[in-house]
Amino acid sequence: MTNSGYNRKELRKQRGKSLRRSFTRLIVVTVLFGGVLFAAADYFARLPRERHAIGYSWIDRVKLGIERSYKATSLAIASVQDDPKKTKLPIYEIFIDGDKLDALSENLPSSGDLYQKAQVKFGEEGYKASVRFRGDSMNHWAFPNKSWRVRLSGGKFHDGQKYLNLTVPRVETQISNWLGYDIARTIGGMLVPDAELVHFRLNRQYDGVRLALEQPNQDFLRRRNLPQYKIFIGDIDSMQIY
Repeated sequence: MTNSGYNRKELRKQRGKSLRRSFTRLIVVTVLFGGVLFAAADYFARLPRERHAIGYSWIDRVKLGIERSYKATSLAIASVQDDPKKTKLPIYEIFIDGDKLDALSENLPSSGDLYQKAQVKFGEEGYKASVRFRGDSMNHWAFPNKSWRVRLSGGKFHDGQKYLNLTVPRVETQISNWLGYDIARTIGGMLVPDAELVHFRLNRQYDGVRLALEQPNQDFLRRRNLPQYKIFIGDIDSMQIY
């Protein structure tokens, strides 16, 4: 302060420094926030998508990823961990060691095609088996609830089946696929795989409802007293889609 009062020149100088520091901090915070926001958006854009979205723009993929993540999170929070003692559905279980489960998930989708040893239980009947993920579409393998293929070991069969699928339905309603099979069976004259909705547990933890679906193969024909015709199968590799 001078004899005549405050040093206005020094005040202006300090005020300028303060404004520059504030502006610098604002720029840094804005850049950091923008970087985090972009990284989050890019994460949602990179989430696996159904094949219909292969031509989506980056913005559309971000929107789709956010929508799917919000839906999955809200359902996980709202869902009740079903009590096996109260469910009216048949209980199907897979018991698999952690390292083998990790091996299935380490490089999806290709790692999910490699069978791993496990034990399974269908109702009160237990079996040794090999299991893997199944399905080329991302809704079967990209999210926590996977679709499974079970191959019973030691020449064992469950209701005449050596192979069994436990699938996550492609559509939002759990009942539609089962209903389609049931209608076809009721009409008659159609070869329809056995299918039922089951309460599925993975390593003793409830893992959702699955469609237990018979595998169309030679066992499928044998159970229906049909000749052992050739069965042609066309697979689409997941990498061809995504």
